[in-house]
Amino acid sequence: MAAARMLCIWARPPLAFAAILMAIQAPALAQLFSDDEARRAILDLRGRLTQIEAKQTQIEARQAQTESRQAELASMGARVDGLARAQLDNAATAETMRRDIAQVRGAVEQLVQQLKLSEDQQRQLIQPINAQLQSVYARLAALEPQPVMVDDQRVMVSASEKSAFEAAQSLLASRALEAGAAAFSEFNARFPSSALAPWALSAEGAAYYAIKNYPMAIEALSRLARDHPSHSRTADGLLTLAASQAESGQTTAARGTLAAIPKRFPSTEAARTATQRLKALPTAGSK
Repeated sequence: MAAARMLCIWARPPLAFAAILMAIQAPALAQLFSDDEARRAILDLRGRLTQIEAKQTQIEARQAQTESRQAELASMGARVDGLARAQLDNAATAETMRRDIAQVRGAVEQLVQQLKLSEDQQRQLIQPINAQLQSVYARLAALEPQPVMVDDQRVMVSASEKSAFEAAQSLLASRALEAGAAAFSEFNARFPSSALAPWALSAEGAAYYAIKNYPMAIEALSRLARDHPSHSRTADGLLTLAASQAESGQTTAARGTLAAIPKRFPSTEAARTATQRLKALPTAGSK
């Protein structure tokens, strides 16, 4: 209910825009506009755009606070509710701003048409406002969720998450394993509650294992197993975790990790692989 009331509050269009639209929709008044009046009207619209940009800055600040709270609330039960409310606030405000921008653009176009200005005069009046509108649209787009395809799944994340994740993926794809591992490590530190976290932790652990940095691989994959126990990437992550533990001389821990896989992921390829590796792994004390 609280979220619905908040959406209703944000959804009410500003009265100033309604007043503008009422004024410009009266054809009889069009003849009363002089060039000076037209320019004053345009300046007024520019002022309203400035207000929209100020509101956009507030949204961006709240977005940054939301990302910061993701790290702080990672271990708290109230995390989902808090983040959901913040995302609803941002989405509702962004939608209201899009409506306001559309009203401003429509108001400018109708005003210019009614004043019957020359093409040169029209360009001089409209170009600065169009530039402002494009800037606001670009900033709004950065706040909207972006799709990322991983394992044939469509995951929605913020633009900053998508950019960081895809940059790290590109490094691994180009065989820059050390740089890719570091990039995924940075991603997991910045976005601990990201919907992409299971894939990022799995990739980080696998990359560190590949460059034989076993302590970092163990850290990332242990976190994957703890925070995402039933995710599709976790079973393979546990296999790599056991390998990292074995390579580090932690034979007992490796045996425990391998023994857990068939219990947690029965009838899977990972379970069968874990059973085979467990048989081949020496017992503690043997070499």
